[in-house]
Amino acid sequence: FAALRRIAAAVTLPVTADLEDGYGLSPEEFVERLFDSGACGANLEDSDHRAGGLVDADRNAERIAAVKAAARARGFDPVINARVDVHYHKGTVAEGLKRARKYLAAGADCVFPIFLSDVTAIREYVAVGPTNVLYSPGSTVLAELAKLGVARISVASFLFRLVLKRLEVAAG
Repeated sequence: FAALRRIAAAVTLPVTADLEDGYGLSPEEFVERLFDSGACGANLEDSDHRAGGLVDADRNAERIAAVKAAARARGFDPVINARVDVHYHKGTVAEGLKRARKYLAAGADCVFPIFLSDVTAIREYVAVGPTNVLYSPGSTVLAELAKLGVARISVASFLFRLVLKRLEVAAG
């Protein structure tokens, strides 16, 4: 959160952060730290890094609802981007859509089916609600993602890695 605070203080654009599953903090403490960081939102993922799979979707939806309630009580309305890690774990589109519906119903502002690149599946997510897609060079072009109705596009470290490759080539 200290690093997030430095980033948010250094720019004039809104900042959201990938904060895994909230680092085990209570919803109230998570919201307080997010608010104090100056960020306007967070990705909250549904992977269980300790067990190596996915968290229970209902339990994760309850967590999202609790975070949104704690934020409202604080007078803060952060953007919660609910990461749907089903595709990362090689699950089905149907399972991902089920999770997306639960997370949006719980108050998530958008869903993020990470590592999903299938245009038909992206269209299905967009039909459920605001959807964030991970863009990488060589994937679906940005104009096509816009036509599909994607609400938000993330680039993760792809642009950074592309710049590093270009610097390596330039340095010979």
